[in-house]
Amino acid sequence: MALENAGKTRSESPVRVGGDSGATRLTRLAFVGNSLPRRCGIATFTTDLQGAIAQRRPDLETAIVAMTDDGQTYDYPPSVPFELHETAISEYHGAADFLNQGRLGAVC
Repeated sequence: MALENAGKTRSESPVRVGGDSGATRLTRLAFVGNSLPRRCGIATFTTDLQGAIAQRRPDLETAIVAMTDDGQTYDYPPSVPFELHETAISEYHGAADFLNQGRLGAVC
């Protein structure tokens, strides 16, 4: 997954859809939220949503930027290339940099 390293960018651009319509096909998508193995409903939802979309659209690169609760560490799966601690404001800047460098089509 190219989103693994925020320092690396890909040179590919989104694929055009439908001739001259001007629409582009989404190629990279990130979710920001809790993620399994954190135990909460939002973590389950975010992980299930990312997995379902990745399965339905194997051509779409997906990833989760995980919100980690203070004082906790989690062994996140490869679908989580970046995590930030909820109350560490400086980590929000790092997450924004990571997302911006990822040249994503959308962030949810």
